[in-house]
Amino acid sequence: RILMVLSYFHPFRGGAENQALLLSENLRRMGLDVSVLTRSFPDLPARETLHTVPVYRAIKTVNVRTLFGALYFLSSFFFMAVKRKHYDIIHCHIVQGFHSAAAVVAGHLFKQKVVIKIANTGASSDFLQVKQLLGGRLILRLLKKADRLIATSQLSADEARREGFSDKQIALIPNGVDTRRFMPSERYADSRTRIVCVGRLIRIKGLDIMLEAFSQLKRAGLCGRLDIVGGGPEYDNLSEKGLALGCAEDVAFH
Repeated sequence: RILMVLSYFHPFRGGAENQALLLSENLRRMGLDVSVLTRSFPDLPARETLHTVPVYRAIKTVNVRTLFGALYFLSSFFFMAVKRKHYDIIHCHIVQGFHSAAAVVAGHLFKQKVVIKIANTGASSDFLQVKQLLGGRLILRLLKKADRLIATSQLSADEARREGFSDKQIALIPNGVDTRRFMPSERYADSRTRIVCVGRLIRIKGLDIMLEAFSQLKRAGLCGRLDIVGGGPEYDNLSEKGLALGCAEDVAFH
């Protein structure tokens, strides 16, 4: 029995949210009992079932910096304590959520296993973001008591080792691709010189670097079109960069 925990969940759509939903659905198809704990929002139900997955929106927050983390931690821990007989494993998505710290405490007290997945590496590393929190270094020390830390790349595994996590704790599991949904198609065999990028238009995604790479590929005659799907605060900057690089007419924003 598994309790998935993350800050945002459906209807919010992002990498971690989609992965958590797909993982929960597939584990339930395999016969495992999986439920999700996430943050509560005024316009969303406190309890519902999404695609066969029970969802509890019981993590409370308040828009006050000094109280946000405390209430987040306490409400997460309270739910885990009350429901402790309903799950055996707590699987936390994204290291820097206060729910990860609550899970480690609950796991220790109630003799349950805790798995935490690293979401970000490099300049936006989960570990860097934890250290920026109030009491962040204490939280990081606490997280080192987790049973397993899932790294999706060698880079994130190396970062975890530098932070003091042991090789025994780290499991290297790259993000997978469901080949029943995504497969080569002869219909698009002539589109090999086209790049499509899907994601939020935010600085940490490095879309400015992609534009520079595309402009070089275009000048070399190796790529003719770039489609960018998504919205965000970097739209104007990226549009201007495309003009400056001389490739704007071959870049389409959707």
